[in-house]
Amino acid sequence: VLTNLISNAIKYSDQSGNVTIFEQDGYLFIRNTCAPLNQEELEHLFDIFYHSQIVTDRETGSGLGLYIVKNILESHRMSYSFLPYEQGMEFKICLLPDS
Repeated sequence: VLTNLISNAIKYSDQSGNVTIFEQDGYLFIRNTCAPLNQEELEHLFDIFYHSQIVTDRETGSGLGLYIVKNILESHRMSYSFLPYEQGMEFKICLLPDS
């Protein structure tokens, strides 16, 4: 899970951007500086074989990575979100399983 998320954060950051990883209050944050994804992209990002139109111009992949991440996190009952933040995108994982 972490390998995929960090790899994606690096791969899809702005050329002069950065990736920040930190833990706070039981949540793991992985942030990268990039143009934020629109709502339609966010709705399909975890679908199997989905490729972002923004991303496929720069990088190619199988379309399985985030689908697998989602399934692993959900199988461990771990909540997560992937949303825009002030300087790019943020993946947030609750490190404690939902009760």
